[in-house]
Amino acid sequence: MLRIGAELDVDFVVFGKFHTDGNSLTLQARVLRVNPAALQPVVQDTGKLDSLMDLHTKTMWKLLAGNERSFPLNLADFSKLQRPLRLDAFEHYIRGLLANEDDARTRELRESRAPRTGLARPCVCAWTGFLRTT
Repeated sequence: MLRIGAELDVDFVVFGKFHTDGNSLTLQARVLRVNPAALQPVVQDTGKLDSLMDLHTKTMWKLLAGNERSFPLNLADFSKLQRPLRLDAFEHYIRGLLANEDDARTRELRESRAPRTGLARPCVCAWTGFLRTT
């Protein structure tokens, strides 16, 4: 991942895994700083599936606050600043990550960033850049 991050000229790579039992969801995520190379500790959160976006926001805040000790926002203030993320965008993003074929992966990631969904463009750019380097 460090090599891919360096080839894509990014500062950080966020990666992790998730598990669900049908009622709750557990997220585990880490931040890899590319230069200088440093791996941040695992951030783990568990919550109900019907509170997915709250769980996502809490995990992102922990990643940001853990990576930058002087992060200026507490969780409540950080949560207030988040744009609503449509679940269909997040679903396409997850489907893209889990797709077994490059075409399906790229199609789902592109759909996740369609203007109507609000998901950030960098996740698709990073994936497209990775495809070009492999």
